[in-house]
Amino acid sequence: MDFGKKVYAGNFVMMKKSRALSKAEMRQIRDDAGIPEDKRKMLSRGALPYIRVECAGGGWALEVGINQTMFEALDHLSVARDKTGDWRVPGVEGKNAAAVLAGMFVDTTVVGDAEYQKEKLRVMGEYLDRKTAEKKEKEGKPEGGESDGREEAE
Repeated sequence: MDFGKKVYAGNFVMMKKSRALSKAEMRQIRDDAGIPEDKRKMLSRGALPYIRVECAGGGWALEVGINQTMFEALDHLSVARDKTGDWRVPGVEGKNAAAVLAGMFVDTTVVGDAEYQKEKLRVMGEYLDRKTAEKKEKEGKPEGGESDGREEAE
């Protein structure tokens, strides 16, 4: 996905942007990295890419940063111009992207009751357990331990 280009998937609009880091943020990063003072003057301020997703009406939005798997998924969607000149995610890939985004929209706008919240957490835990088991299987590690898998899931 190119920076600054509006891309449509169903009722959602996505745009890849970049946010410049503040002086304080850059100072903290440089402190954490142990960069000497004399070298810091040669470094320019950095920027972090992110993708903003919003519904076409503008009443809901989500921003995902470069360090999130959703960023990678959105950034690698196929994009093509339609008859009107708009950029869209075409075909089945576009329908799948719209379905995932609609699910995120619903999941973040429906509060539900205690039972709904409990089931969401149960299903999320099952997903993380599956992903952890898949990762361990790929790496050839035996399963075991009391981990809930959250620290290793993608």
